[in-house]
Amino acid sequence: MVQLEGDRLDLEELTKWFPNGDIFAVEENGDVFIAGSALNALQDAEAVFNRATQILNEFAAVILLLWNGFRKPTIRSVFRDDSRGQRLTLAFISGRASI
Repeated sequence: MVQLEGDRLDLEELTKWFPNGDIFAVEENGDVFIAGSALNALQDAEAVFNRATQILNEFAAVILLLWNGFRKPTIRSVFRDDSRGQRLTLAFISGRASI
């Protein structure tokens, strides 16, 4: 699962328009995630992050056609449940430097 961060209204649009499929948006305990069997099939967290980034861009493009006030959420972290049922959290940090 990939946790998203953004404005509540924008996150609700994702769960409204993409509630099922190989990759979908779901709300769990007030947080919104991108999840699905297509992400589960990937081998590592970096691959999940990259695929989720691509999917989020595609979802955002569709929603922007329907609502031009939409602001694309960002990826907060990647979660993976281990064999004991514990959830592991992986965060990716990116940034830009300017001189």
